[in-house]
Amino acid sequence: AKPAVSEIQMRLFNLYQAVSHNKLSEFEQIIGTFTKKEKAVLNQIIASSGDPLLIHAMNVARWEMIDILLKMDEIDFSQGNDGRKNKEKTRLTPLNIAINGALLEDKTASNFDDDPEAVREKYFHILERLLQKGLDPNVRNQYGYSVLDILIQCSESGRSQLPRVVKLLE
Repeated sequence: AKPAVSEIQMRLFNLYQAVSHNKLSEFEQIIGTFTKKEKAVLNQIIASSGDPLLIHAMNVARWEMIDILLKMDEIDFSQGNDGRKNKEKTRLTPLNIAINGALLEDKTASNFDDDPEAVREKYFHILERLLQKGLDPNVRNQYGYSVLDILIQCSESGRSQLPRVVKLLE
């Protein structure tokens, strides 16, 4: 029997809620309810909408939830990494968010609970995992910027993490 899409969409909505309210155990419990067939449907939903669940978790720095999502082999994040597939103009690609996080300046990183170096390190790790999963650094976000464009902009401001990120992209 084919999984009911509306039920999967409801659980996906509940995943968003768990991310928003930082409820890790609820997030893990919901993820655990997806069968292999349902994960395939979830993959299609995520791919057609530009990975909004992953982007949401990245935007609110839910490190454990991001890690869980990136460990799910059934979900091909590279299918939906084009920010232009999103209807909302504010969406960025997961790579855009990861590169910005890996290059955060201390004053911006201090908005997070962790120290600035720890925040940059977490985003660098996410960037590395996204590239391993096949996300294309040439894809442009809603504003027309690719990861490479962001690197060029950052090179002008002399950010200390830039050489490390460039090496990862080689």
